[in-house]
Amino acid sequence: MPMEVAAIERLGPDGPVDLIVEVPHGADAADYERVRAALRGDLPAELHEFFFVNTDTGAWDYGRRVAERIGCAAVVIRCRIPRTFIDTNRVEGAEAAGGLTAAMPPYVRDERDRALLVDLHRAYHAIVEEALAALHPRGFILLPHTYGPRTLDVPVVDDRIVDNLRAAHAPDRLALAPLRPEIDLITRTDDGTSHAPAALVDELAAAYRADGWQASAGSGTQRSSVGTRQLSSVALAAPAAQRCHSLPGGGRAGQL
Repeated sequence: MPMEVAAIERLGPDGPVDLIVEVPHGADAADYERVRAALRGDLPAELHEFFFVNTDTGAWDYGRRVAERIGCAAVVIRCRIPRTFIDTNRVEGAEAAGGLTAAMPPYVRDERDRALLVDLHRAYHAIVEEALAALHPRGFILLPHTYGPRTLDVPVVDDRIVDNLRAAHAPDRLALAPLRPEIDLITRTDDGTSHAPAALVDELAAAYRADGWQASAGSGTQRSSVGTRQLSSVALAAPAAQRCHSLPGGGRAGQL
């Protein structure tokens, strides 16, 4: 039986789709175990610890709730492939660069595993592309992410990722790790170009601040870069409507 790569839900009234909520890092612990069991090669011991740091806990729940509250015709897509093995928010084959992790980590070496993961990556992207084709020309795309409150000092993802994460969580090092914005609206690329309506971003950030949250209006610590999914086909499909949204919510003290 083919492996499930995404959970798809249609919400709201019939008719043209006005909102797509895509959660590329939506895998849970059951997804991790399912994909791990399908892989044949050796992987770092206790790799599930990395999974719990780099999956986006709560992102799917948040994204779905946004679609429910808005009440428009919406499609919610939750990726079931853990980014611990391959990142569907990266362009296929993307290398680590500019602070971003690679599409596939270097500890995945078995060629059968690599081929399987690339097939899953392509299958997921095909689902998203089909949804984008049905989006109304003036529709919106939301990519919610979550992260831990601090940026951990783990410069590379490699075979020592678990040991390095444990070291980064040592109290003396964790206390020095910089805090991240509570809410980061990722709307700009590295060159400063905005891919979301400025008035909408400002209004959303102001609403969060009114509720007592620290929110960056597209000026936080993160940018969309050339290797990310949101800058590739998503931003090109709806250049005036795309918004990537990062929130606190990771289950650990920090996140990559």
